[in-house]
Amino acid sequence: MSHHSSKGFSLVETLVASALVAMWAVSSQQLLQIGLTAIERAERKAQAVEALNSYIQDAHIAWRNGSPPRPEAEINGFLISSIINPVNENNVSVNTKVIWGEDNSYSLQIWLSR
Repeated sequence: MSHHSSKGFSLVETLVASALVAMWAVSSQQLLQIGLTAIERAERKAQAVEALNSYIQDAHIAWRNGSPPRPEAEINGFLISSIINPVNENNVSVNTKVIWGEDNSYSLQIWLSR
């Protein structure tokens, strides 16, 4: 009987390991892309909320000074539209909507009082 000792990996073992590493790399790249897209969307939504907050601050200042808020505004590339619903001479309800892209929007109802 001859006894052979193994001193390394066979070609088949090396190819199987390479295939597994390649599959892992592809799936990791896809997961990374999904994560980066989610981060980008979250950052864009945060920017939209910041633009809406800026509009709301301007609306409060305008209302306190006796003027109605602007019905439309563009702030940092975001389109903001509002519908003013008078309650009485000192109070209004304002439905605001910030739009970015084709199917992205965020709505908020605010109350302005003098």
